[in-house]
Amino acid sequence: MFNFEKIKSNWGSLVWEKAIVLIIAIILSELSINIQGELLVRLPFFVGSTICLNLFLLNKNSWINIFTILLILKTTFLLPNFFISFSLYFFYFTVNILPLVLLIVHLKLNKISILSIVQKIHKADKTKDNETQSMISRFEQKFKSKSKKELEDIIANSDVMTKEAIQAASNLLKRYCN
Repeated sequence: MFNFEKIKSNWGSLVWEKAIVLIIAIILSELSINIQGELLVRLPFFVGSTICLNLFLLNKNSWINIFTILLILKTTFLLPNFFISFSLYFFYFTVNILPLVLLIVHLKLNKISILSIVQKIHKADKTKDNETQSMISRFEQKFKSKSKKELEDIIANSDVMTKEAIQAASNLLKRYCN
């Protein structure tokens, strides 16, 4: 269920400047529904933005990513435009200016959060690389007593062996040749 007490306790600690673009987008979306109608067509952005507002009120940073995606979809006309629409044409590509401006301001206001997400992704990639390198090192230790022919057999059996084992055998073969 929706926890109003949690929202009430978080209310003072929220950084409202980060959500100003979200609030503006919800107002524009509501105005678009009232002025132009087409409720079903415009509903996905409005509902998505409202969910983002609720996540913001619950102090969940996932709202930033979801709202960024919604604005990108709005910028590229994959979601219908607001009742105010300015377009920019680049060859075969059309960009909706108002959502683009909102997106840029949103990213600027939430720079720390976006940067932390990028850093987490980069850190996860580094961790994966370290794990792979560690596995290769273990295989190299395991294979170091094998002959050149046995190492070639390991590489030849690529459908059976893991890519780390094959890499380790290849590394050892290169050392044999040098």
